[in-house]
Amino acid sequence: MDIQLSILQFFQSIRNPILNVVFLIFTISTELPVLVLFTAAMYWCINKKYGQKILFALVGNITLNTGIKEFVKAPRPIGVKGIDSMRTSTATGYSFPSGHTQSATTFWVSIMTIFKNCWVYILGTIMILGIGISRLYLAVHWPIDVLCGWIFGIIFTIFLGKVFDYVDNNKAYGVLFFSINTICSSNIFSKQ
Repeated sequence: MDIQLSILQFFQSIRNPILNVVFLIFTISTELPVLVLFTAAMYWCINKKYGQKILFALVGNITLNTGIKEFVKAPRPIGVKGIDSMRTSTATGYSFPSGHTQSATTFWVSIMTIFKNCWVYILGTIMILGIGISRLYLAVHWPIDVLCGWIFGIIFTIFLGKVFDYVDNNKAYGVLFFSINTICSSNIFSKQ
């Protein structure tokens, strides 16, 4: 835990008004209302199938993230001696893994796999890294939370994207229903 504390203290030591604004913008850009707005715009204005795929990945990842948080029940660094957390009003619940990081990774990995364009890859990578770092800069997550948010976001998004594509290509709606039902109603993450 000492190295994680040191990493948060490093980010705290480089704070200044300009970086505060930059990292607040990064973190706000992945809050649920913003992601839903962008996904809805994708659905209504660009391509309905793309919007559905992004929404499926987001709902699946958010559900899995919540389940893991409830299972692990890791405390946040907020209130830890030597840590001055910012924007704590949106840092609710448990710490592991970072929901902002996982949601951002989900959204941008989905966008990158849909559009497969060099500029989209560059923008997506900047956004994914920036949002994860913003959670450390704001001192609302431990580094392990952000790292696992990135990993889970990538793995679950790729998996859920393949499930979505299989269902869409084969019209196997029973698989989709089974997947959603399993993710949403399973008790695999709850401690007995």
